[in-house]
Amino acid sequence: MEELHFVYINANGRIGVHSIQSISYSENHIQGICKNTDRIKTFRKDRILKQYG
Repeated sequence: MEELHFVYINANGRIGVHSIQSISYSENHIQGICKNTDRIKTFRKDRILKQYG
């Protein structure tokens, strides 16, 4: 199962580290199941600061 780990800045300027799996991609967003909360989350690609393996 594909996993993605990244640093993200939200609309309020808060920076956090996220890990998601079961990922789907669109032109401007990625969506997946957050490993911390076990909920589906959507992230804007332009707000990803750094991506890891």
